[in-house]
Amino acid sequence: QNQAATQMVLINKLQTDTKQRVVLYDALTKSLKTAQQQDVAHRINEIGVETDQEAQAAMAAIGTATNQRMADMMEAHEDHMVFARKVLEQKAKADERFARRFEKIVEKHDKNLYGS
Repeated sequence: QNQAATQMVLINKLQTDTKQRVVLYDALTKSLKTAQQQDVAHRINEIGVETDQEAQAAMAAIGTATNQRMADMMEAHEDHMVFARKVLEQKAKADERFARRFEKIVEKHDKNLYGS
């Protein structure tokens, strides 16, 4: 009987230990899943932050390039205006020469001074 009682105590202990292990392993499994999910969530967040940073850097580069092009265009505008002014001055001189020449032609025509 002593041996049977000892075996019953041992069996009860094994059953209790097994139940505790099931609870422990279930909690461990849940913790591992939670840790894995948190790890995935952190990685997704890191990827999102990296993507945001790349987008911000790209937008800044676009803004810088746009500003540079605008400044270049405005600086080049001076050259265009100087060129246009020179062309207009040359045209005015040419128009003046034409007007003087045409005036002589009209005078010759009006006075019928052909052949002289």
